[in-house]
Amino acid sequence: MLGEVGGFSLNLFGKTFYPIQVAEKGSVWLRATYTGEPGHGSMPKPNSAVLKLAKALTKLGKTRLPMHPTEAVRGFVDGLAKELPPIQGKVLGRLTTPQVAGLILDYLVKDDGQRNAFAAMLSNTASPTILHGGNKVNVIPGRASVAIDGRTLPGQTEAAFLKELRVVLGEEAQFEVFHRADPIVTPTDTPLFAHLGKVLRRHDPTATPLPYLTVGFTDAKAYAALGTKSYGFSPVRFDPTADLSFSRMYHGRDERIPLDGLAWGLTVLYEVVSEFAGGKTL
Repeated sequence: MLGEVGGFSLNLFGKTFYPIQVAEKGSVWLRATYTGEPGHGSMPKPNSAVLKLAKALTKLGKTRLPMHPTEAVRGFVDGLAKELPPIQGKVLGRLTTPQVAGLILDYLVKDDGQRNAFAAMLSNTASPTILHGGNKVNVIPGRASVAIDGRTLPGQTEAAFLKELRVVLGEEAQFEVFHRADPIVTPTDTPLFAHLGKVLRRHDPTATPLPYLTVGFTDAKAYAALGTKSYGFSPVRFDPTADLSFSRMYHGRDERIPLDGLAWGLTVLYEVVSEFAGGKTL
């Protein structure tokens, strides 16, 4: 099957790449709760549940979880490195070396969107999204909690992720997992994967198709449970001269895609499906 998150153009140092999703992270959604002594709001308590939660979230926001380069990410990074100018390619190629990857991301990757995207591909991640504390302004609550959107790399278990998170949030946090879904990986040695690259290069001779791990999750999880091989391929071409970052806009401010890039992608997608379904893939 073909799904979302893949086939979009990525422009780096004058080169054009087309990531094709072959893997996606798993999800572990949980609630972390802290307790403290309740009381009246007129008498502040330094160890209140709300302050404990605030301190923990501050630490979480400043901490990058350990890096675990996967096969899909290695293929993506190596493919980028081979096509880039020698200096940039050599530096980028070291992103899959955990000992130096953090330094490269923090000091050499200038674009915030690209830095965040690469970082999320290399580590399990935990994003705080919903906070809950008291319900009266003049009452210090005895409990405060945060909902966390956790994402796990292929090869990483829920238990391993929670252990990493525990190091950051501390032993006092009470964890409650309320949603889980495993990571998935689809092999690239299939006729369909080869065909995707062929059609992309037909419509953009500068294209370099690459295997790609998406840090979100898609319907591929449901289809993978049925044994279906799933690729993320919703092609869109971005003007390399325009100041647009696909990763930064995704679910962000002014999320959009260019109309001409969408029309280009529809043509590519139509040819991919019609030719593959008709057996014209050679």
